[in-house]
Amino acid sequence: MREEIGEFMATKVKEVKTVAATKMIVQRTVQLRGDITDEASTEDEVVLAIHAFATTPAMAVAEVPIKMSKNYQSIGVTIGVHLPCYLEELPDAIEKAYQMALDRVTHEIPELRAALDRLS
Repeated sequence: MREEIGEFMATKVKEVKTVAATKMIVQRTVQLRGDITDEASTEDEVVLAIHAFATTPAMAVAEVPIKMSKNYQSIGVTIGVHLPCYLEELPDAIEKAYQMALDRVTHEIPELRAALDRLS
């Protein structure tokens, strides 16, 4: 009887999973003549994927900021990626999170330049 309970509990423990999300956080700031404009500054969080883990996952986090200035006005964006992983995957996950953030920042550069030109 005790062995049956032990096997049942071991099976149930294997079925329990932790769920974690891969997120991208985009923060945009606009500064006009030295003052941060709250109306034009935003922060968005996008869930890119949901993952199930057998244990509590580690979290690889990378942020890539960029800021452009012209005539005392500036515009910037910071892209952050939160990527859950197993602890032994952490070094590779950090690289992957950084590359995801860098790709997004590179994609944002033309839009930032256009917005800064409109402000000037």
